[in-house]
Amino acid sequence: TEEEMEELKTKGYSWCFDNHPIKVYSDPVEHTVTDIDEEAWYAEAVEYVVVNDIMPVDGTIFSPDAAVDKAVLERSLDNMQMIATNAYDGVENNKPLTREDAAKIIYTCALERNYADPGEELADLDMADAKDVSADAEDAMKWMTAKGIIIGSSDKLLPKDEITKAQLAAMLMRFDKLELA
Repeated sequence: TEEEMEELKTKGYSWCFDNHPIKVYSDPVEHTVTDIDEEAWYAEAVEYVVVNDIMPVDGTIFSPDAAVDKAVLERSLDNMQMIATNAYDGVENNKPLTREDAAKIIYTCALERNYADPGEELADLDMADAKDVSADAEDAMKWMTAKGIIIGSSDKLLPKDEITKAQLAAMLMRFDKLELA
């Protein structure tokens, strides 16, 4: 309703082309984390997800090497207004997610928001460990690498590795910065 839309506007929300509310980060929340080395490969991504209130922080501690579970990813995607009804099917609570688990969930959100096209031709994965990607994660990993959301490490996707908060921060920053149709 118009009343609900006005209330959301007071909370910093705007509307994108498909009438879904999105949060506008023009007036970022001031956050400081104390456990991030400014020279770390993930420093920019952590700053981005913290300043834009995408990922949760425990006071001033981000814990970049900590494993990510369903709750952390769900809250982060919720903060990005990327809620998808089927994204968490088969994902156990309180169990660390793998990199391919995170890719499947983000890809499902992108599909449900029409940011990804299920019929899109995607190039084969060109990484040394591409054969390790589960069949049900293949399209997600292809889309995420094609869009530059996952870039791998030393020519590897590491799909079965537990995803860390630093890796998720990088993925969410790249996803949030994409210009999706």
